[in-house]
Amino acid sequence: MELRKLQLVGRASFSVTLPPSWVKENKLTPGDQITLTQEEDGSLRLVPGVIQKRKKIMIMIDADRCKQPGLLQRLIVGGYIRGCDLIEVKSKHRIKRDQKDEIQETVNSLLGLGIMEVTSDHVMIQSLIDHSKFPIIPLLKRLCWLASSMQKDAIQALKDKDLSLAADITQRENEVNKIYWLAIRQLVAATYDKSLLQKVGLERGRDPADYRAIAVKNESRADCAEDIAKNVLALGKKEISDAELQKVIQLGELAYDAGHGACEAFFKDNMLSANSAVEVVDRFEKMAEELIKEVRTRVEDIHVGTCLITIIRDLCMIAECGKRIAEITINNSIIKEGRLP
Repeated sequence: MELRKLQLVGRASFSVTLPPSWVKENKLTPGDQITLTQEEDGSLRLVPGVIQKRKKIMIMIDADRCKQPGLLQRLIVGGYIRGCDLIEVKSKHRIKRDQKDEIQETVNSLLGLGIMEVTSDHVMIQSLIDHSKFPIIPLLKRLCWLASSMQKDAIQALKDKDLSLAADITQRENEVNKIYWLAIRQLVAATYDKSLLQKVGLERGRDPADYRAIAVKNESRADCAEDIAKNVLALGKKEISDAELQKVIQLGELAYDAGHGACEAFFKDNMLSANSAVEVVDRFEKMAEELIKEVRTRVEDIHVGTCLITIIRDLCMIAECGKRIAEITINNSIIKEGRLP
């Protein structure tokens, strides 16, 4: 770090000298242009030369090498997350029918992607995403709301043996994945290009890694809710004793309070609410352990017992996700305020 004094030039202009080492490193000479950008925190960013319009990022995927199941899909998703504008899938011979189906299915599962060109040996995928149109906070709020509604409905479906509602929950996972991957794309783009921080709506002083953790934990909450719904479908109309059922439902309500409450605390920067969510999880863990033991000893139907234990474990994971989100809020509040309440 170097301190430099401002010098008055004329009546209203100020100047400051540049470090000689920086000038030499960037091979600057008198008359060269420097681009100045004012950052959100008021600091100035200096870049040698004139900043050109961002070049489009393009990758090429060799379809002939994508013989393992799911590899082509994962490569397309990887290119999407990395912020690629164009993704070309190419073959030296011909792209197989099942590969084209995989490409189409993957494109349909990601927001802002479209297939622009198709031939027998070539598929061109283009991203139409404008970073400023998808600020990160509304994306995360949407993700949180979807995960919470899925979880709440999954417990309701278990309570009422509502197989139609359970089936509906499994369909919502696609929307969750779309929002999740878009949020991750926005965060990765801002991590690599700091000029995008303001465009994607990242708050000053917040670590992008925290936002990513929030996205990951909410996606996990939705996955667990989907798994609970699948177990409700597997149980069908089988009889479950009221005692065990009520305890699982009570556990589900606690898990909801932990997960949804932690998200609300994060968005409101409420450290006390976040701490309450952590306390809920601490009570939850003991109850879950006792209930699993009870199900193993009292439920005679092996299929019913297995489904209930799986549901309880999913609820445990949801509660843990809430605890992690709450801890992020608490840690950030200390850094932000610089003191304890």
